[in-house]
Amino acid sequence: DFYDMRLLAVSRAALVRLARAPAAVAPLRVQPMSTWSSARPGMSLAKLPARKPRELVPYGHSAPGQRVQAFATAEEYDLAALQSAVLRDNYQFCLLKLPDDLKGDVVRISERPTASDGAVPPEAFIFSQGVVVSWNMSDETISHLRDLLRPAQCRPYDPELVGLEREVVPYELGDGPSRLDNGRILLCSLDDDTFLDRFAFSDGLALSVRLAMFESRLQDYAEQMEGFPLALSSGTKLAISASEVQRRIGELLMLRHRINLVSDQSDFYWDRPTAEQLYRRTCRFLDVAARREALNQRLTYCAELAELLRTILSEKQGRKLEWYIIFLIAVEVVFGLVNQIEKFI
Repeated sequence: DFYDMRLLAVSRAALVRLARAPAAVAPLRVQPMSTWSSARPGMSLAKLPARKPRELVPYGHSAPGQRVQAFATAEEYDLAALQSAVLRDNYQFCLLKLPDDLKGDVVRISERPTASDGAVPPEAFIFSQGVVVSWNMSDETISHLRDLLRPAQCRPYDPELVGLEREVVPYELGDGPSRLDNGRILLCSLDDDTFLDRFAFSDGLALSVRLAMFESRLQDYAEQMEGFPLALSSGTKLAISASEVQRRIGELLMLRHRINLVSDQSDFYWDRPTAEQLYRRTCRFLDVAARREALNQRLTYCAELAELLRTILSEKQGRKLEWYIIFLIAVEVVFGLVNQIEKFI
């Protein structure tokens, strides 16, 4: 009898708490997506801030004069495999020397000299982060280089994206020190002694291309998430599972980690002030700092949306569990009442 009376008391308290819950918990209010952008000035889920306009050359079309091209074909390169491929390819390319503190991060190659007039052959810097920066290479040579890179690629990009997210900057020889002037690279020399100038420019261009790839990836992610604020504002059922939300939050965290990791300045420049100055000016011209900040802001914005979806799904699951518990308690109450009735009969 004591057990039955205590069970009835617990059941009654649970039902009273459930009845009072809607009044104690404020309903979750989700603003329409149109008001989100006004709450965060300059932020948009669908579009990235416009980049500084520059003359870009579609892949497969040469620009007049000498040019520097930067493009990314994969997230990473296996540089050891690439060096082996270059050594096996005795026809067109050869490896060039680099400082010891760049080995493992960059490979420098050039076309094999064929002219007897002493002309400097075209060269390229290949970064382990999946970017190639070529100096005055023809489209035919770049196509052959891409074939050589293919076995060393890790997680390659879509070829159409490779052709779109590129940087093309003209360069020429000029008097005085190497510098960046009105969107043109002026080199004091093409000798091997001044290759650090070309590397500094290449490093800045490579960073810009990497950010462009991150911008494209975040754009695709934002387009996938764009329908959820509209569904929340209209009261439509969310067509996404908790595990899918968790996966998308993980994608955002990984993307933010890569953006900030790639954007950190290398220790290579700490005792090379001239090269560091060229690198910084190149990054400033390409709006690297502003674009990285915009990416982080949009990552935060998308992460807040993903966290909101996870909270809503968790609350929905919690309500289901509460109803299951109430049902079980109700069953116990019914059995208790039946037992009490049987005693009186």
